Amino acid sequence: AVVFCHNDQVPGVSASLDGLFHRMALLIWQKTTPMPVANKHYFPELEIYFHAWNRGYHPQGELADLKRVFACRSRALKDFGHPTVKPDELMNKIIRNVAGQSISDPFMGTGSTGVAAVRAGRTFTGIEHNPTHFATACALIEAAWQELQVAT
Repeated sequence: AVVFCHNDQVPGVSASLDGLFHRMALLIWQKTTPMPVANKHYFPELEIYFHAWNRGYHPQGELADLKRVFACRSRALKDFGHPTVKPDELMNKIIRNVAGQSISDPFMGTGSTGVAAVRAGRTFTGIEHNPTHFATACALIEAAWQELQVAT
């Protein structure tokens, strides 16, 4: 399981994952282009996520993929009209790290996880309740699928 959270949510997410999985790691995406905030909080240049797994599903990937801190540009809100769109580079790294063939995202947003899963040749299932974001996700995942078909 991979779970993104705000730093205020770390204790609760950690407690929720504890006991459900064999191991877990706290990881950080360092945003090289964070958006400013007006909510009287720290500047959001870091986004925290957990990767939790059971025996036989340990993190995969090359040594560079196994670092706990990963830096890349964030996407602008104007790109998709969604406040937390994850960049392709980050999601590709996460999908490379996750073991197993099936990827599920119950809060799919604009489909970044699905695009990375399709590009990695994985099976993807996504859920999104916002019809606008769902339509964006379907279009982006379909485009990734078409790119894969043309390449093969």
